[in-house]
This record gives sequence, C-alpha cells and structure tokens, in this order.
Amino acid sequence: MEKYKVLNLILFAVLIANNLNAQIGYYDAPYVRYEANNGTLANGAAATTMSFNQSALQSEASEQVCVNLSSINASVDWNVSVAGDGLVVRYSVPDGQSAVLDVLVNNVDVGDLNLTSYYSWEYLSSNGNPNNVGVVNTNPKMRFDEVRLKLPAQIAIGGN
Repeated sequence: MEKYKVLNLILFAVLIANNLNAQIGYYDAPYVRYEANNGTLANGAAATTMSFNQSALQSEASEQVCVNLSSINASVDWNVSVAGDGLVVRYSVPDGQSAVLDVLVNNVDVGDLNLTSYYSWEYLSSNGNPNNVGVVNTNPKMRFDEVRLKLPAQIAIGGN
C-alpha cells in the first residue's frame, strides 16, 4: 500500500490517560478528547462548515464539524493537557479506499495508522421501517470508523 495522508476527514483524537477530571459530557471518562477542528491546522488542512444535511459527511461528526486532510502533508497538531500513552482516532476515507496516517509526537514519527473504509460507509435502501417497502434512501450512513495506537512512550503534558 502506498503511504499517503488521509484522503478525507479526521473527526477527533482521544488521548488515553489516567486520573483525569471529568469533561462535560464525558463523566468519569479515562481520556481527554481533542477535536480536530480545535487543533492547529497546517499544510492545507481545513475545517468543514457545520452541517446537519445528511448527505454531508460532517453531519455524522461531533458538533457537525470535521477536518479535511486531503492535501499532501496536511496535519492537525495539539498540545496535550494531560499525559497519556494511547491514541484513538475517528476518521473517514472515501468509500472503497484506504490510507495511512503518520502519527508524530514532538515531531518524531511514532507509528502509522492504517485507515480503511471497509467497516464503514453503509447505504440504506429504505428508512428501516418494514412497512415502508420501496422507500429509497441512498444517502450513505456510518461513514466514520475508529483506529487505535498504543504509543511507545507517554506524551508529557504540553507535548504535541
């Protein structure tokens, strides 16, 4: 597989950490969420506009906003607020495609995330009600998936 940046959108990353104070909406969660659109975007990375339109990919994203990393070397950078040693990234690549995302900690490559559309991109041919046979809804759903990476060392507070 050729190595290249994510073709479409990254929704959020989660840094796994211990003994965190609860965040709003994540009571007693053992992690901190870093939304891509709140990170530092570089090299052509761009946040989408908020959309509730079901045909728009970002309609399935938290706060209906996500970041497009389709440009070569596009990136999102965060300074972490708690130490952690694991990463979960929620992402979407175009249907039928795959990609590789480089993960850097303090500008050092610590691993790659292999991304695929294989487990996402479901198309609904009806509205789910068995009494409505013949109702056509070709809007794709479930366009995001998640991938995890155990980091080789803990990221210290303030690291990126």
